[in-house]
Amino acid sequence: MNLKNSKINKKNLSVLCRQISFMLDAGISISKVIEILSMQQENKSMQLILKDVHKNILKGNSFSDCLLKYDNYFPSLMINMIKAGENSGTLNEIMQKIADYYETQYKFISDLKRAMTYPLIVCIMMLIVLIMAITLVIPSYAQMFLESGAQLPMITKIVIGISNFVSNYFLYLILLFIIIFLIGKKFLNTNKGKIFYGRLLLLAPIKKIYFPWINLVFAQVMGMLLESGVSVIFAIENVKWVIANKFLDREFDEIINEIRSGVSISKSVGNSKRFSQVLIAMINVGESSGNLTNVFAHCQRYFENEFNNNLNDVQKLIEPALTIFIGIVLGIIMIAIMEPTFTMSNIL
Repeated sequence: MNLKNSKINKKNLSVLCRQISFMLDAGISISKVIEILSMQQENKSMQLILKDVHKNILKGNSFSDCLLKYDNYFPSLMINMIKAGENSGTLNEIMQKIADYYETQYKFISDLKRAMTYPLIVCIMMLIVLIMAITLVIPSYAQMFLESGAQLPMITKIVIGISNFVSNYFLYLILLFIIIFLIGKKFLNTNKGKIFYGRLLLLAPIKKIYFPWINLVFAQVMGMLLESGVSVIFAIENVKWVIANKFLDREFDEIINEIRSGVSISKSVGNSKRFSQVLIAMINVGESSGNLTNVFAHCQRYFENEFNNNLNDVQKLIEPALTIFIGIVLGIIMIAIMEPTFTMSNIL
């Protein structure tokens, strides 16, 4: 089959898993469920995948094994959860949990995009205004100042110098930015680039959003997988995959090795220094009481609130900061233009 090699977005995954869960609850077999859903799909690629999955299920293959053939489209976490559900006979419940998980993830991504939309629009508009001012407005004033022979303030000379440089080398600057972008993109696709990007996410102010997200994913994925009956090590390996931070991979490997050697989950997670003390303390309580799954459910709600609160705080901080920055930049340009203009008016 000629299919585009890309993962299915989280919203579609959530809808698909919830549909499967509802039909399984109604007593429909998994082979019939997939057959029905394959006929309902508007997306041609998904339709072809589900038809092939249905055909392989009829041959006696498990649902998870059929999806494994399409691991470029379906996340490993989803496939592993389905496998655990098949082994435990709770596939309908597992599909419901997967649907809830991807719905939550989609909501977080949507909230993050929505929070970043305003700053992005403001930055683009500011860039357009600056380019127009530097290439169109300032040169006309510079010519007028030159013809007048007036002594220009230092700030005006600097602004005119920047304007002349940008106007003369505009195309070269665009080409330079394109080259830098392509080199940066290629670098980020390398192992060193992924490690650099992972470390960048842990720096302030990004950390204020990223840190609660890491703790949230840990609590959510661990809770789902442990409730499905998988081992702690297998669950943490899936957390590592979901977080997908190359810089943190070594720390997750150390956590896994410590647990294998007999160290408690709370102590091994606490040794990494990347997780909240609240999460570590709650895991410790869960280990002591033998009720880790409920503890992780409470942690999930806690970090959902922390993530949303921190996202709102960052958004409230960015908006006035951008406004002040734009005011300063435009103020400098206005002073650079108006000061010699007033001087010339007084002379005349």
